Amino acid sequence: MLKLKLIEPQESNINPSNEIVAATLNDITDMTSDDDQHDLPVTNNFEPISPTDIQADSIPKRQQTLTKAERRRIHNRTSTLKQRKRYYKTEIIISNIDRRFTTKEIQGIIKSYGVPYSAANFSTSSTIRKRSVHIGMRKSSQINDYQHRIDHLFTTSPFNRFIHGRRTNK
Repeated sequence: MLKLKLIEPQESNINPSNEIVAATLNDITDMTSDDDQHDLPVTNNFEPISPTDIQADSIPKRQQTLTKAERRRIHNRTSTLKQRKRYYKTEIIISNIDRRFTTKEIQGIIKSYGVPYSAANFSTSSTIRKRSVHIGMRKSSQINDYQHRIDHLFTTSPFNRFIHGRRTNK
């Protein structure tokens, strides 16, 4: 009897399934008219956000005005990296070389054996402190022949012969 009095203002012919729906609708209207909420402006003009808008906002704007010196530095850096990539495109890596060899001495030895190279550079392992030389080759077709020629030249015994030969020539 109590339920009929609550729902009576809405409908007079109510079956049990409609009672729940009517009560729920009343609760919803009560919740929307809550007095604790502040008066906020209601905006129904929602625009969809496109993925390009999201990407444009997330990527920081790059400074467009670079000085002439800054542009030159960037250009030089890119050119240097391209040149290194070109020099070491095909390379021979010789490990466990004698520490007393200098870059000039290694380049002189490579030239004396008739091996065309573009660059020679050292690298030292940080963990085991082994030194190796990276030799950028000009002709990639004969790389196996060149590696066979110079593979054994940079150990301790060839260094001692090299130093002894250099002393006797002076």
